[in-house]
Amino acid sequence: MKSPMEAIQLSPSQRGGGGSNENQEKQKTWNDIAARIELVRDGLDRPVDQGIKETVIAFQALKLQTTSSCEGHSDGALPYPWIMIDIQEPELKKEFDQIIKKIDEKGYKDWEFL
Repeated sequence: MKSPMEAIQLSPSQRGGGGSNENQEKQKTWNDIAARIELVRDGLDRPVDQGIKETVIAFQALKLQTTSSCEGHSDGALPYPWIMIDIQEPELKKEFDQIIKKIDEKGYKDWEFL
């Protein structure tokens, strides 16, 4: 079984325009989301950070609604990348709760789940 990321990733040959209808549809979805992300601006009229943009596109392709993100900065802000997502579906929220619990059990405390 493919992971969610594998399910949406296309090889260079698959991106070339040929291939199955499924691959073409995935590429169209990716391109549509990427075009929409190019228009997004924050409160300071800055675009989505280049270093996190592809991950934001992947999250949205997986139907995860992103609300904010940052590639990380060394100027006093958080030095690591992050993405905030809004989970409305109860079943998906339950799955994320279980994932976060497993992460916490392993001792990774830099996670926040709102």
